[in-house]
Amino acid sequence: MALENARQANRVFIARLEAQTIGLQNEVYPGRHPGPYKWLKIVRGLIATAQGYLTESENPAISDTDKSKLINDAAQIGQFSFGKLKDILGAEASELPHQVIKPLQRWLDDLKIKETVFFLAEHAPNYELRIWPKGHFSHFHHPAQSLTDALSEVEWPFTRITVPGRALGMLPYYALVAHEAGHAIYARVGLDLNANSQPQLQTLVDRVQARIGRSLTVNDTALSEIVTNWVEELAADAIAHFIAGPAFYFSAFGFFQMCTRGYGVGTSHPPHDLRRSVLYEQMLVNGAAGSSYAEIFQKHTGVPFDIEINSIGIPACSSGDNLFAVLQINYDVLPSSVMTEAIQYVTEIYPYIFKTVGDYLKVECPDLIYTPEKLDFDLTNHLEALCHLIPPIEFKEAQTGEIKPVVLSSILNVGWVALLTKLDQISVQPGQVGSIHTWQMERLHSLLIKAVELAEARRTWEEAV
Repeated sequence: MALENARQANRVFIARLEAQTIGLQNEVYPGRHPGPYKWLKIVRGLIATAQGYLTESENPAISDTDKSKLINDAAQIGQFSFGKLKDILGAEASELPHQVIKPLQRWLDDLKIKETVFFLAEHAPNYELRIWPKGHFSHFHHPAQSLTDALSEVEWPFTRITVPGRALGMLPYYALVAHEAGHAIYARVGLDLNANSQPQLQTLVDRVQARIGRSLTVNDTALSEIVTNWVEELAADAIAHFIAGPAFYFSAFGFFQMCTRGYGVGTSHPPHDLRRSVLYEQMLVNGAAGSSYAEIFQKHTGVPFDIEINSIGIPACSSGDNLFAVLQINYDVLPSSVMTEAIQYVTEIYPYIFKTVGDYLKVECPDLIYTPEKLDFDLTNHLEALCHLIPPIEFKEAQTGEIKPVVLSSILNVGWVALLTKLDQISVQPGQVGSIHTWQMERLHSLLIKAVELAEARRTWEEAV
């Protein structure tokens, strides 16, 4: 009787999971993106596996011990499935603006990211990339056929890109998704620190040794992990810069100022102001036509493109002994020493990081790269129109005269320039409750969302004819 009661208790739990999963499968996900449906199909397969265990536990030919194990294993799979449902909550159309999903997926496609992806909005200041390998779901004995089928439909690893939802789900900041995409392709970029920064790496080791008073090697775990993490972050920033141009600069450092505290330095991330300073240098580099992003920005707005243009609140990170003392509040001596001394190292090798990223993207996805010339064209054609409430939807191609849909990076850049320098020109209905700035920003946000939606509609129409 105890076995039957345990079996029934688990059946109630598994049944509720199945009902909830079916309900989620009937949801409309933004842009009918296939990622959430494939994820939920895996969850249904897990549930079917648990149900199979419960059915097998009724077999009179097996021992009570084996029956009990099957029931317990079914419960474990149920708990696992419940966790996987939690991992997808926030992917619904009510949480994410459906208009942006296809353009964001196109970034991933152009970067040749073939893994199955879904996007999720979280009510938190968080842009994040998370991956699940196939083994995360395929370690069960006697999986249901539906689970095997669901796993076979996925390009592994399964990847989730998380963006902020609700009040923090501001379209201009979606340029930060390009940074998360940068993490997804980082391993393919081909950075070789050992071959290209050996003198700087040895200097880093020497400085850390002097600070901690003992010897270590370049392969020391703490040093290697921090250097690897910081280099990947800077490379992902560089990838986002090439994809989104100044829009990423405005997004990253505006977001850090708004949603983070302190220097931003840790074992996984270099300081915010270091990341800002190396990217600001790229704002001053002339493009093919002889003008930099900063010059073009000022030409169209009359506003100087200063390093702190929208992030004056980011504090200058301490250095040397002062930084070391701050870091020791939360970290041991060795990681504190490595982080203190690694700032000079990554600053010195950043030109190599940036060039390697650029060379890779120019070969693999040249059409995805944003340039100062594109910014000039976009601002010439769309900035004034946006101030008159005409969203940037299409443009006439100079060489052919064809009308083409505007791409996401262009919409984000025009949106940011309007937000920073032209917001007072955005008209709103008089007499609304609250600050006029609130409604000007809301109108700009809705115009940019409409731009993405209508540009995507035009692209879909072109592909259909």
